[in-house]
Amino acid sequence: MYDEGQLNGEHVGGGYANGYGEHVQEDGDHKMTDEEESILRRLEELRVENTRLESELVNLKAQQEAELVSLRQIKDGETSIIRSNLAKEKNEHARIITSLTNQHQANTDKLNAQIAEKENEINRLKTTHAFLEKENADYEKQIRSSKKVVISSGRIGKSPVTTPRKGKGIQHGDGFDDDEIVMGGSPSWAAGRRTPTRGVKRKRTAQDSPTIPLPLSQPRGTSTSFTEVQGQVVDESLLERMFLEDDRFDVCPIKASVDSLDVESLIVEVVLESACGA
Repeated sequence: MYDEGQLNGEHVGGGYANGYGEHVQEDGDHKMTDEEESILRRLEELRVENTRLESELVNLKAQQEAELVSLRQIKDGETSIIRSNLAKEKNEHARIITSLTNQHQANTDKLNAQIAEKENEINRLKTTHAFLEKENADYEKQIRSSKKVVISSGRIGKSPVTTPRKGKGIQHGDGFDDDEIVMGGSPSWAAGRRTPTRGVKRKRTAQDSPTIPLPLSQPRGTSTSFTEVQGQVVDESLLERMFLEDDRFDVCPIKASVDSLDVESLIVEVVLESACGA
């Protein structure tokens, strides 16, 4: 029978060293059998295999550690690259944000300045427009007050808003009173209208400087008088134009000699000249 130390021991000299380090002396008379030799060979093979496995394990551990170191270095390098790229991206992003912020602020300031300028321009235009309206109103008021002519009929107390009535003809605005213009030296003028008759020829009274009264055409038929309406305003420019275009009181040239001056013939000649001129 072999104990555990003998089975796990090594063959040393003439004996075996068990697993506990004790030397077991082999009996000199005892010879190993084939079974024992095979067991010893198997033990030797196991020992060699164990040594090989231990060496492979050590090599594998070293390889794994080297791979781990390499992976760690690669990872650290990749991490460093990623961190560097991230820092660059952050700096670029911060630069872009700063540039956009400055550009936005500049555009905002520019727009605010333009808005303020436009508001000032609008206020200036409003003020100018108000002044122009005031000046225009004052100018129109001044024109109305300077160019209006109030024509009154002399009837005080009558309402100006009435229907115009037919009255006497309007006197011509030439600065003369029609009632004071008299055909001096013409009896036929004061006699009124009648059938003309041949009168007695009278001698002309000698005068140093004979004056010939200018005959005026008879006023036309009466028309509706505008003087019935009180407070009516007539533009002076309209009156001036009517005065320039009115030819009722234009005097025809009298072609008569001083030696052959006759009142009746003079009247007939004036009437004929007026008819010819009309």
